[in-house]
Amino acid sequence: MGMEITINRWVKLEHGMANSVGKGFPSANIQIGHVFCDIDDLTLWKYLGGDPKIVTSWLLIQGRVGTQPDTTLWGVAQAGAVWFYEPEGMYYGWNGSERVLIAFAGSPGLYDYRQMFTLQEEFIGGIASSSNAGILGWTTAGTLAVQSSEAQRPGIYRFSTGAVINTITRLSPHSSTSFDSSLPHRITWIARVNQVDTDTQVRFGAGSSVAGNPPTNGIYFEKLGADVTWFCVIRASAATVIRIDSGVNVSTNFTIFHYVYEPALTRITFYINDQVVVQQTVTPVFNVPGIAPYGFLINLAAADKSMDIDYFHMVGQGIVR
Repeated sequence: MGMEITINRWVKLEHGMANSVGKGFPSANIQIGHVFCDIDDLTLWKYLGGDPKIVTSWLLIQGRVGTQPDTTLWGVAQAGAVWFYEPEGMYYGWNGSERVLIAFAGSPGLYDYRQMFTLQEEFIGGIASSSNAGILGWTTAGTLAVQSSEAQRPGIYRFSTGAVINTITRLSPHSSTSFDSSLPHRITWIARVNQVDTDTQVRFGAGSSVAGNPPTNGIYFEKLGADVTWFCVIRASAATVIRIDSGVNVSTNFTIFHYVYEPALTRITFYINDQVVVQQTVTPVFNVPGIAPYGFLINLAAADKSMDIDYFHMVGQGIVR
């Protein structure tokens, strides 16, 4: 929220949820308990008293946001604030001193096997072998090695090609297919590419024929040899449905790759580092043979190329059992 008033339009909403709607907090004719709707993101804020032009005089009580609220100035007065963070599909709150996770679809407390499934891998344990990597027992190709942990990265696995040209290194729960891709689902990878050059080709997401280059079907982030930015790709029946430039540069830093498939909205949304980069309508609904979460790298020259995997998370919904 801004520190100064820009535009404020007083509106009496039909259902009485908000007392005013506008841009920037209202500053006149308000009392404690006044509810303001920010027209930019439709969040609701309750006035606590004090200078109404500053955020510490308000409490965030509801909203669906694409960027986490700036809590720099928040304190005890904002305890109890709650909002839904769309990139992660999670509810967050404020406990008076820090942002806290309240609930999300794949949490142990809310996980209902009758309607959904969830997988998570921190790469902090398990066996580093080609057919049983990590806690989930990933199937892999190429050379696999456990790396020393780094700050904020408790577990890291490195996947390498070696120096023979056109060698694939990859990981997936299965060698070919895994789940019904028409279900609502979301997948997150946190990974980095260690060589960013024209001889390195990479994919993170989900696909069938995970050893294929490219896969027959899939939803994933991709860097082809000549690419300097990440592309968002949908493939079905061995044909590319979309391949859109995200505008985000490929780097040797850890990057968060996240996509959400919402079949009820016929929509796939791609996020990089928690920011929406592509939102694509898929008509008809994306409905192809089963796909598997996977990471993939191939070297296009006789030189060793590698990727480091820090984290994986998947939530699938819409099942009945």
